[in-house]
Parts: sequence; structure tokens; C-alpha cells
Amino acid sequence: MDRFIVLCDHDFVWVTELKEELDDEKISIGYVDSIDDIESIFPDAVVDIIVCSAIEFYSFIEYEDTNYLYKYILNNGISVMVIADEYSESDEINALKFGCFDYQLRSASVKAVAQRIKNRLANTSGKKRLYFDNNTNSIYSDVDLPKLTKRENAVLKVLLSNEGSTVEKSIILQKVWGENFKGNIRVIDTIIKQLRQKLSGYNIKIITYYGIGVSLSFTG
Repeated sequence: MDRFIVLCDHDFVWVTELKEELDDEKISIGYVDSIDDIESIFPDAVVDIIVCSAIEFYSFIEYEDTNYLYKYILNNGISVMVIADEYSESDEINALKFGCFDYQLRSASVKAVAQRIKNRLANTSGKKRLYFDNNTNSIYSDVDLPKLTKRENAVLKVLLSNEGSTVEKSIILQKVWGENFKGNIRVIDTIIKQLRQKLSGYNIKIITYYGIGVSLSFTG
């Protein structure tokens, strides 16, 4: 399967140079004026990486629907690289906190930037991609999903809908088994173990914080 990169940057010369360095029969490249155009322009694409100017990235976060951006990028396991015209330590830290895999200056070697992107693609090439649509509460993947039981599927949806947060086991019990459940809370540990086994190799990580709850995050 071709890897798909979306460029969101208004420096046409720089974008052209980067596209030339990324020239590869296994890499497809698209261009958008704004991050929020990606779904409408490429509705069926499986985006691997977004390379975005710092101006577009931070203005979008500050003035637009931040929750939508967070949901679209992280719920789809998309890697993000921010390209800045000038260095700002606070901007770099904010980008990394958001989950961007890299922050580079435009003055850096285009060849080096392209190589960092290729390295990221290589490091994520072996992973099967899992996606979650909050609007429809649906799970899907770029490959056939393993068969999950009704309880496994329900627990996974609870974790995906709270991606990046730690969900208390009592909340999971209430949502999946109902308020009148009288069994042992450790039934959740069994389900989590089964999910880890069945979804091994996918782009998610499930962590149990004993005495606190369970957290799911995308890994790229």
C-alpha cells in the first residue's frame, strides 16, 4: 500500500523542493491550504503524515475547532511534522505536547527534512492501522479486524472514545455491563488482556494503571 503524505504550507518553492526529495513510487503526496480541508479533499485517503507550517498549525489550534483537529489527527493515528520560519522554544514544546513527531526550521536542509519523513514512514510501516469514528461510534481498519466478542468490542469503544485519557474501571463496568452488575471488577483485566493479544501489531497501546484505570493511545 502506498504511503500518503499531505503538505499544508504556503511556501510553494519549499513545498516543490520537498516533493522532489520525497519522490518515490511508494509515496503519494497531496496538498491542502488548510488542515481542515484534508477530509473534504481526500475523503477516502489513509493519511500517514501531515507536514504543516507553524503558522497554519498554531492559528488553527488557536482560532478553529481544536477538538476536531485533535480528534481527526490522533483518532486516525496520523503523524505530524511542524515547519517553522523562526525558532520558538514554546512553540516546539507545544507541538511536541500535542503529539507532533517533529519540529523543524524551514532553513534546515530539505534533504534532511525529507529523510526524517522517510524514517518516520519506515518506523510505522509494519503497523496495522486502527481507526475510530466518534460520530458513528464505529471501529475500522486498513486490514480485516480480528474477531472481537461483544464485551471486547464494547470495552474497546469506551477506550477509543476517551483516547489519551485514563478511564476508571468503574466507569467501564457501568458503560459495558450496566449499573446492576454484581460480578468481580477484575473481569475488565481479562478483557484488556484479550484485547492486547488480539490487537497486537496495531497502532494502539493499552495501559492499565492499577488502582486508577485503563488508558488507550495511538502510537502513530
